[in-house]
Amino acid sequence: MAPCCFRQTLEDHDSDIAHKLRAEIERRITAGEQSEVIEDDLVRRYGEDVRAMPRDVDPRELLGIAVGVVLGLGVLVIRGFVRARPTVETAATAPAGDDRDLEYQARLDDELDLVD
Repeated sequence: MAPCCFRQTLEDHDSDIAHKLRAEIERRITAGEQSEVIEDDLVRRYGEDVRAMPRDVDPRELLGIAVGVVLGLGVLVIRGFVRARPTVETAATAPAGDDRDLEYQARLDDELDLVD
């Protein structure tokens, strides 16, 4: 991050300090210095806020965790809808021996015969 305001990366910022640091970083990389050493030096000089992303954080891991949480919540929501859905008793699932079911079935058959 640009150490003058910590709002933009060095790559995008258009301040004198950002231009100087880009040139310094390019010179040091060309000289063969490792990027971790350069980054550590900038952190020592300007503080942790100069890092755009903390060193121990891998954004790919955060993405995987976020996808897992969203999928888990989706499964819970779907289970909630399935459990909340009212069930309809059919003649096959109705308790045997209920006279009202037999009367209802006979009346239904009669009405269907009239439609045909």
